[in-house]
Amino acid sequence: MQAVLAMASLVALIPAIVIGERNRTLEKLSKSEEKFSKAFYSNPNGITITEMETGNYIAVNESFCRLYGYSTEEII
Repeated sequence: MQAVLAMASLVALIPAIVIGERNRTLEKLSKSEEKFSKAFYSNPNGITITEMETGNYIAVNESFCRLYGYSTEEII
């Protein structure tokens, strides 16, 4: 009986542990994305992100736009 209760308690804790780990992972991802975004958009060098298969621009920073004289919308 005691073993069954212990197992039931463990089973009840597993979702909370999984959710906590997921939340920590999402927080780390969010901070990483924020750092990348700041570095990309504030960089004084012209930077682009392109699609490998087509070569189409996915994102460009302001420095790239100034360098070529086009707006972000025109480039993308």
